[in-house]
Amino acid sequence: MKRYDYIIAGAGLAGLMLALEMSKSSLKNKKVLLVDKDPKNTNDRTWCFWADEQFELDKLVYKKWDKIRFATNKSDANYTVDPYHYEYIRGIDFYNYAREKLNACENFTQLIGDISEISPKGFIIANNEKYEAEIIFNSIHPSFDNFSYPKGECYYLLQHFKGYFIETEEDFFDLSAATFMDFKIEQHKEARFGYILPFSKREALVEYTLFSQNLLKKEEYKSELENYISNALGIKKYKILHEEFGIVPMSTYSYQPKFDGKIIRIGTYGGFVKPSSGFAFARTHRRVKGIASDLEKYGKVNASSLEPASKYKLYDRILLSILEKDNTATKDIFEKMFTSLPASVILKFLDEKSSLAQDLRVISLFFFDKRFFFASMREIGRLIWK
Repeated sequence: MKRYDYIIAGAGLAGLMLALEMSKSSLKNKKVLLVDKDPKNTNDRTWCFWADEQFELDKLVYKKWDKIRFATNKSDANYTVDPYHYEYIRGIDFYNYAREKLNACENFTQLIGDISEISPKGFIIANNEKYEAEIIFNSIHPSFDNFSYPKGECYYLLQHFKGYFIETEEDFFDLSAATFMDFKIEQHKEARFGYILPFSKREALVEYTLFSQNLLKKEEYKSELENYISNALGIKKYKILHEEFGIVPMSTYSYQPKFDGKIIRIGTYGGFVKPSSGFAFARTHRRVKGIASDLEKYGKVNASSLEPASKYKLYDRILLSILEKDNTATKDIFEKMFTSLPASVILKFLDEKSSLAQDLRVISLFFFDKRFFFASMREIGRLIWK
């Protein structure tokens, strides 16, 4: 049996980010085991986020845009995000960077293996061997084939998408803006939109995205995506360079307990994904920095480092309570925001960095909307009487 100070179960975004934060501090002298069943040697996912300041992963940014496009049948425009940039990082670049940095840390061990047990008593079983630690950070979310949110306990939607990295025969894409949401497609009584990241005039990532509680059949994603490319965008001839598929939970589920004996949940399994948008990169970065700082200062993790400010939890509950009941409202809500406010204010609000004055600018847009009024009263009441 081998013993470590910390074990990180799952080498995805949260696990690798946490290991990197540890490696930059005095925690680099601790013995850390990082375990994942996947060698992380393929470009299996991408991450986008908006940033207004430099940080250590800037060198990994593959592409950035100063504008984002939001489109419906009523409005179609590019919006500047200054002082932000909308930035894109490829999964393979992040994995390679993390692997190189962690390989240089003699106290950090990276293990490829299947984890069959994670115990609150402070051990895991991986590849039929036992490994112990004072704290285990668990980022391994159960498969959505086997996981369901408890009814009545939370609000939830799934953000699921199919994407093609394509190359066109002729110049087509506008490099000045990333298409954030293109609602000019059949909604099927849900929230469905196109998402486009242009890398050159002939290359782009094109995704077909849904907010809903139920997944589609595999062939439906393919047919809807290809229909979007051919009919909505008008691209008849293109080459598929790479494909991706993803499921991101958008839920107010608390994923309790955050602490379970010697286990601490992180990543999607710790609720790091923003419930009302599905974005996770910047949020995860802030969380793991807090965790590493706590470990350095106190030798433990404070619960406050794993949770957003209370006001944002309330905002998320209000919005998701509306969208869960009537998901067709998604288009109208985002359209009102983008056509009424600077995109930078919207992004700051979604990024949980807004001031009270900025919060009120967003909230005032829906002041006379009965859906928001009743949802707000209901959720505020729950906070008061719980």
